[in-house]
Amino acid sequence: MNTITVQVSAGNAILQDTKTIAVYEEFRSLRLAFSPNLDDYNPDIPEWRRDISRVIKKSLVEATGIPSQHILVAVLPGLPTAAELFVLPYQDANRENKRSTEDLEQISEVLIHKLNQNLVHFELKPGVQVLVHAAHLTAGQFLCLGFLPATVLQGIHFHCDQGEMVAINWAQFLKVSL
Repeated sequence: MNTITVQVSAGNAILQDTKTIAVYEEFRSLRLAFSPNLDDYNPDIPEWRRDISRVIKKSLVEATGIPSQHILVAVLPGLPTAAELFVLPYQDANRENKRSTEDLEQISEVLIHKLNQNLVHFELKPGVQVLVHAAHLTAGQFLCLGFLPATVLQGIHFHCDQGEMVAINWAQFLKVSL
C-alpha cells in the first residue's frame, strides 16, 4: 500500500488530501454490462456509482464464492451503465499465499463462466432485478484487457488506448481465425 498526498493552494487557501492506494503488477480486468432497466435508475452521480459498485461486488462474491479481496468493481460514468471488473492478486497480511498469474487466470475464467450463465444479478429495489453480464468485446479488446494471449494474434500490432483496440493492419486482422 502506498500513501499519496496532494496539496493545492490558491491565494490564501490551502487544501490537502491523502489517499492510500494499492499498485498491482499483475491483474485482470473485464468490462461488465447490465440489463437495460438499470439505466432507468442511473442518476450518473459518484455516490450512486460507488453504491452500485458495492452491490455488484457482493453479487459476484455470492455467485462465485471468490473472496472479496480478489474483486474490485468500478461503475463508469455515463449511459449506458457499464462497469470495469478487476481481478486482483490478494496477499494476506503475513505476505504469504500470494496468488500467481495462473490463479488470476483461473479466477477470471470462473467469473466469466458465471457471468455468461446469467448467474450474477441483484435487486435494485423491490421488483427490479438487474442482470450482470460480460460486455461483448472484440478480440483486440480482449487482448488489451489481458484475457486473450498475445500469441493468438501473432504478427498483428495493437495499440491499446483506454480499453479500445486499434489494429495497425486491418487486412491481417481480418485473416486471423480465432
